[in-house]
Amino acid sequence: MRRIIRQLYPLASLAPKQLALFWRQLHRWQKMLAGVVITYLALQLTLLAILVAMDAFAPLPMHRYTDISGAMLDSEGRLMHISATSDGQRRLYTDVSDVSPRYLKALITFEDKRFYRHNGVDTLALLRAAYQAVRHGRVISGGSTLTMQAAKMLDPRPRTLQAKIIEIFRAWQLERHYTKDQILSIYLTLAPMGSNIEGVKTASLLYFNRPPINLTLAETALLVALPQNPSRLFPLKHPERAKQARQKIARRIKPAFGASDDDLMAVAHAPLIPYHRPAQAPLLAEKLISKGTVTHSSINRGIQFYLQKILKSHLPRFDSDATLAAMVVDRISRKVVGYVGNAAYGDWARKGYINMAAHPRSPGSTLKPFIYGLAMDDHMINAQTLIRDEVTHFGTYSPQNFNNGFKGMISIAQALKLSLNIPVVKVLERYGPKRFAGKIAAVGTPLTLPPGTDASLPIALGGADISLEYLMQLYTALADDGKVTPLIFTTRQSRAPGKRFISNHSRQQITRILKGSRSPFQTVPTVFSKTAEPVAFKTGTSYGARDAWSIGYRGRYVIGIWVGKATAQPHSGFYGMSAAAPIMMELAHILPSQTTAASQVSLEPVRQADAPQNAVNPTPWDKLPLHQQYFDAPDLLTAQKHQNPKVSFSYPYPDSLMAFDPMHPIALEIKHGTRPFQWYVNGQKLSVSKIKRRVMWQAKTAGFYDMVVIDKDGFKAATRIRLK
Repeated sequence: MRRIIRQLYPLASLAPKQLALFWRQLHRWQKMLAGVVITYLALQLTLLAILVAMDAFAPLPMHRYTDISGAMLDSEGRLMHISATSDGQRRLYTDVSDVSPRYLKALITFEDKRFYRHNGVDTLALLRAAYQAVRHGRVISGGSTLTMQAAKMLDPRPRTLQAKIIEIFRAWQLERHYTKDQILSIYLTLAPMGSNIEGVKTASLLYFNRPPINLTLAETALLVALPQNPSRLFPLKHPERAKQARQKIARRIKPAFGASDDDLMAVAHAPLIPYHRPAQAPLLAEKLISKGTVTHSSINRGIQFYLQKILKSHLPRFDSDATLAAMVVDRISRKVVGYVGNAAYGDWARKGYINMAAHPRSPGSTLKPFIYGLAMDDHMINAQTLIRDEVTHFGTYSPQNFNNGFKGMISIAQALKLSLNIPVVKVLERYGPKRFAGKIAAVGTPLTLPPGTDASLPIALGGADISLEYLMQLYTALADDGKVTPLIFTTRQSRAPGKRFISNHSRQQITRILKGSRSPFQTVPTVFSKTAEPVAFKTGTSYGARDAWSIGYRGRYVIGIWVGKATAQPHSGFYGMSAAAPIMMELAHILPSQTTAASQVSLEPVRQADAPQNAVNPTPWDKLPLHQQYFDAPDLLTAQKHQNPKVSFSYPYPDSLMAFDPMHPIALEIKHGTRPFQWYVNGQKLSVSKIKRRVMWQAKTAGFYDMVVIDKDGFKAATRIRLK
């Protein structure tokens, strides 16, 4: 063709008369050939003009290629959830580097052998397709290149001659503006794979539960075949058709894989879709994923499987509008390995679309361990400290115990085990409710107070809201090292240094108490090991039985359960011990087992170094400092002072509120008494003069301080101050 054009080129330089004379002298076949050449040149110029106009006035429609789904994978890279695009498709961006090179070779072998040699349109393929259509009276092959198919996917149109011409122009546009790999990426991202599934990565994750970087011959053949007719070959509806198409493609791409006849036989017997993907952690996915991103979560697939299964089995126990939320956290790494925001996801009657794990609710008694723990850190109390459980009025506030009874004189440990209300409110009053709320907020887990109110004593019993996520942060610190750190939801996050919330000694005392809490079962079920390490747990029930909680830990894992109604309506018989604790216990006894069921639970052993952390030897009551033996000691000490006037504090005055100054010590002064003296602050003996009646003491932090002095004859005097 080029040689003929060169021969005819002089025609352009001839004058019109000479050109007419030359034309008459040409033979008939030469005239026909010249007409073809002139037509071809005119067509090329016309197409070029159209292409330039399309670039200027009709740019490539790339919106489908940029409208990408978000996806969440588990900790091992398996798909858990994928969101829909604006047009209702599930579509993940797929780059050439994301797929197996053998898949690419097979795709090009089957679809477009001359992909790297043509400019978007394979003329020979189009002519062959036209000839076959005329000869057989129907379309045998489409003649479309991968570039033309990519153009069609970018701007889908009905199958008409006009649409085919537009595809050709769009293919040329793509070739002018994008590289071959970029065009392949468009195809790999938009290729229809049945139903609302688009793209090779999406199909590979949904159908085979793994990314497409190392596909087998059978998997490759299926993904090459599906875009030919995705609705007719959709594997979940038409498995036999899909298998036949897969086998046909496998024979065609056999050389690309270097496969043998035995490999083809294996394809025939391979399962079509070996993995059925259930919906997992959809509300967590909504929390984590964003448009166009693939998020690798910290979720353990096996733990998530059991968590969802157990919650589903317990859901029918409750009212038709009630639901459950649960979390499992690895205390060592702080990774969230199990998450169910709403066990009734998809159930409108139960408000299954609300993430109750992130929604603040009244925690009931679940904050009690932290009130006691912080008071222990302040040396106010010890686990063995005796406190009176009796009718007590705090101004106009008069809390009652759950059973409306009273235990009288009882230890702090027993008060926490029995979850008594009066003792914890007494301790919070002395510690300070605002101070307690401030401590919680300072470590990043704030309480939600009613509008226009400040922290007050009712927060000890659920008078302020907190989410399950925040509560799990606090309990994970209690189970591990006393430091509160943000929970880790993705594999890209790492554990932060954390903020000290409770000392190791105090958290060990609290853990020992919680391990002695009574079981929620009358008898331990036979599936639970009676010799296993006890679970440290706390339950909670909010006012009106609106919320039931149980949070526990043993070994590596911390488990949190919430049961209630998203509408915050009361639920008769809805208590933490009966509603939430059995679920938590069931999970606690399943997680440590090395299960090898179909769910494939993968659990790491507990570090040996962590085991002794919860071991603590309680201090005998009679060995405690005087101010820790009785919580109600101010009355006792006042009586002692009147009976033994030979020694008493002259400064500071009882219940003084003083400014904390780390640069200036405070004077402690007594009158009367017989030398030598022994001085104590919060149970710690001071290294000061035993002769002087006036000594200096430097406080290290703000807070409450109990001061005791004992003279030679054993007479005691005490006072209490607060530094702020």
